Amino acid sequence: MEGTPSTPENQATFFAYRQFWIEPEFTTWNLNHKYMHYLNGHFVKYGGFGHFPSKMEWWSEGLAEYM
Repeated sequence: MEGTPSTPENQATFFAYRQFWIEPEFTTWNLNHKYMHYLNGHFVKYGGFGHFPSKMEWWSEGLAEYM
């Protein structure tokens, strides 16, 4: 979640899940999925969510799952 990058006190936040079931190894379960959401939002989508709104959800989730 980037917030408003132009605001000086803006703080970006990232949420991911740790794969606790394979301890003691440390891995992030959904890191690739969430990274694809970031790249898609930063480089592919533009403006608000008004850009191709009827297809936004399947595009975003489908791309993240595919990659």
